[in-house]
Amino acid sequence: MLRTWLVCSLALTLAASMADAHVYRARTLRGLVADADLVLRVRIVSVPGPIQLPPAGPGTSGRPDVGADILEVLKGGEWIDAPRVRFVQHGHGVVSFAPGDETLLFLHDIKRSRELAVLGRSGNHRWVSPQEAGDEYPLDARTRRPLLAAVRDYLAAESIDDPAARTAVLRRATVGLLTAGDARLGASALRDCALAPELPLLARDDVPALTAVLDDPSRSMGLRAGLLAELERRGLVDAAPRWLVLLSGDVATPDRLTAIRAAGRAADPAVRARLVELLGDPDPHVAAAACSALGTSGDTTAVPALSTALAHPHATVRMAAIRSLGQIGTREALGVLEATTRSHPDPATRRRAGAELRKRS
Repeated sequence: MLRTWLVCSLALTLAASMADAHVYRARTLRGLVADADLVLRVRIVSVPGPIQLPPAGPGTSGRPDVGADILEVLKGGEWIDAPRVRFVQHGHGVVSFAPGDETLLFLHDIKRSRELAVLGRSGNHRWVSPQEAGDEYPLDARTRRPLLAAVRDYLAAESIDDPAARTAVLRRATVGLLTAGDARLGASALRDCALAPELPLLARDDVPALTAVLDDPSRSMGLRAGLLAELERRGLVDAAPRWLVLLSGDVATPDRLTAIRAAGRAADPAVRARLVELLGDPDPHVAAAACSALGTSGDTTAVPALSTALAHPHATVRMAAIRSLGQIGTREALGVLEATTRSHPDPATRRRAGAELRKRS
């Protein structure tokens, strides 16, 4: 159970490394489809500016009012009787639509919004888009086909009663997004795997296509590392050789840091041994990431190596080692922290070790 939780946490964390933190909090494509009353493929035709909610007093912020030509109705066709749709945007950091954009819309009946329902009662607005920046799904030559295929699969799955048949359709959508060549689509599928770890969204028959993603250096490292962890959790690949490749010094430093953080969840002793080696890396960012990775899963065998890292000349490495010792939290680890508060030559390190001890007491 703990290992499953750690891998789920990893997948969600690595999704953030594929984009900004706002995207990390975004809903998955499957979640958007399920929650929407209306799913449309559209071309934006007008963004006339914000409209005010009555009463509009000083400091009142408007809501963007957008018009779009409907190119395809994917869900909710019974609600559509015109070739154009008008909707209000609502949320924090809404999508910045521009005329000419072809995109997917996930619209809610405006009556579902307590704040915007007043606009619906005026008779001029029926739909609201809750899509925020991380929920944007523009359609272009690269993303159109896999994105629309996944949406259609998600919609089809909603109407399938047989669990095995339903899972097969969801699995097809998941693999399609992971192999589409777009980091954001892959991140959405990876989050779905993390949010439903018991659901067989990946299977052995999918391994050839997915290992092609793992071995492709042009793909996002967040996607590759997150996918590797998910396949390892499911027992579908021999993960250790691939972890060692991702941790190699030949990998660009930003990608290597992502892989190091992810490798902390790896179970293989060879991977843990490589992380210990990286504590001596000349780049303090690499050494600090290795410290953090060793503490992630509470690996008690890492305590001696982390204790040694407390003598590192860079404070970033020492602080990472302290946090990891606190995470491990065994008597041995806490004993190292206690000794550090008494005898470490650096006052800031002594204070930080003491603060970590107090957190764990």
